[in-house]
Amino acid sequence: MLRTALPIIKISLLLMLLLQSGCALFSGSQYREPEISLEQVEVEKASLWEQRLALTIRVDNPNSVSLPINKLIYSVDLDGVLLASGQSNSSFTVPANGHRRVTLPVRTNLWRHIKRIVKMLEKPDNPVPYRLRGEVKTGMLFGQTLTVDRSGHLLPNQFIPD
Repeated sequence: MLRTALPIIKISLLLMLLLQSGCALFSGSQYREPEISLEQVEVEKASLWEQRLALTIRVDNPNSVSLPINKLIYSVDLDGVLLASGQSNSSFTVPANGHRRVTLPVRTNLWRHIKRIVKMLEKPDNPVPYRLRGEVKTGMLFGQTLTVDRSGHLLPNQFIPD
């Protein structure tokens, strides 16, 4: 029985070595991490106890090969107030040297932060700092996990409903 298992073990070890060397080819110095930013926050429905938002995230791929993304884990703060957190298991591909916008539906309750939010919205032309944090799982079989920590500014008039 050991004699019949020996060729299978050798083949398995050979495949593992080949896969490791294949991964080394794709992790060369030419690869650049994608840029991920929060592009828009849209209020879809708001009541006192629950707000439904649509977060639009833009993923820019600076590489010459397409980038498959399998999962997004995120949290978004507006001026230190946790706006939303969650994960999206939707898969999508960002084209080579291109970008893709992804809209994430979010439910939240901002009641305990209402005073700070009202203060942010009093001057809709003043930029509000945001921070987008999370992880992006890329690739198909042998992907990698990228950490995202991006800061920027949004104008409140972009997410005040008409």
